[in-house]
Amino acid sequence: MQTKGLLQIAKKWVRANCPLAQRSFIETIDRTQKRRGSCSITIGKALTKRGKPYLVQILAGEMFVFELTPRQAKNLNVVVDGMRCAESLPPSDWWPVQAPVVELTNLVIDNHRRLVIGEPMTGRCSHAMHEQIPGPLALHLHIAIPGHCTYDSSYLWHRGFGTEGTLEFTFPRVKLSPDDQLTSWTGTTTAFARFSTAVDPQHEEQPTVPLSNVCCVLLDMIG
Repeated sequence: MQTKGLLQIAKKWVRANCPLAQRSFIETIDRTQKRRGSCSITIGKALTKRGKPYLVQILAGEMFVFELTPRQAKNLNVVVDGMRCAESLPPSDWWPVQAPVVELTNLVIDNHRRLVIGEPMTGRCSHAMHEQIPGPLALHLHIAIPGHCTYDSSYLWHRGFGTEGTLEFTFPRVKLSPDDQLTSWTGTTTAFARFSTAVDPQHEEQPTVPLSNVCCVLLDMIG
């Protein structure tokens, strides 16, 4: 779902699917939008019309909704008759963009079944360029690994690529704190990706500029 009319989209969705959580849900979305923040919301099945739990992610002014299986709800500690929210302030790479010049779709993470610490993060995505962009581009990847770390990395394209197509990427391995002995991780989380301008080595203090929508996928790492 796109940035335009986020609050209206959220109101329509919650009224149709989770009217018992309507007030808290709308207040959370409104607060997040005003702060240019992000939030992760879980809604228990007792609050939904279909009797199914949901995960709702808000990032860069966009809204992503996932209906959860019982195992996924357990992994995310969803309260059966409650709504939980975690809010944060993302860096400028993840701020809303009103007119994306790159459309990003079909994000695939090869590590989606089991995350092995020490292995690179690989995958692919589809893109469509609405106009040519001078200079290198960066693809940003954001994945939360609950209880351990948040993975934030960028993949740099030094040369331009076609107007549309599929791009393969390889991100660096996940790094944990020295005292964290985790070797692999299983559970449920989400991955976000988007394009931006690359960091200028001559002006590293300048923020990058978001160029695309955000693409979000649910990762069900069961080993």
